[in-house]
Amino acid sequence: MGIRERAVRVPIEGVSLRIAAASGHLVNISATGALVRATEPLAPNLEYPIYLDLPADRVQLTGRVIRSGAAPSEEDLRDREDYLVAVRFTVLPPLARVAVARL
Repeated sequence: MGIRERAVRVPIEGVSLRIAAASGHLVNISATGALVRATEPLAPNLEYPIYLDLPADRVQLTGRVIRSGAAPSEEDLRDREDYLVAVRFTVLPPLARVAVARL
């Protein structure tokens, strides 16, 4: 029986980010991608720069949008509509790889 590497998604709270022109925060992350709650929908199949605002540093990486859609509303916590955006990392520099592993 072979060992297969699985991308385990870890829930994350309190990590802000920018993806393209949208701001948002991480919902969960794995070694290969993330689910982001963003202020704008993003076009699937396009790559966007992502900037994670971590306590120690701002980390840049690149991700391809897999899907993007309106998030389920949560008792109208915000006046603006939120979107859930799933991204697969395409460029993960060494500093970003270490930062993602620590999350």
